[in-house]
Amino acid sequence: MPTTGQHKHTDRKIETIAAALHDVCQPLTALQCRLELSGIRETPSAMRQDIDGALHDCLRMIDAVSRMREAVAAARAETAPPKRPVLRAETRRTTNLRRAC
Repeated sequence: MPTTGQHKHTDRKIETIAAALHDVCQPLTALQCRLELSGIRETPSAMRQDIDGALHDCLRMIDAVSRMREAVAAARAETAPPKRPVLRAETRRTTNLRRAC
């Protein structure tokens, strides 16, 4: 049964991922608007400005996705089953079996 500390830790992870998702959604919407605007701009400099802004929004999304990946990796590392230490007797038994074969 999870303890109160584990619940708080899980809640923090969920909040971290939720914040990162929000951080992706905002620049994604801005990117869409910039690309749509660049299609109706009449001057190359205005189009270039929209494209530069869109590239900046892409970098913001990449950063947010990286934070989500880090949060998922940390969560996976905490939930991985602990490695069982190999006992000397088991090591000797395995070595003896290899010699017999």
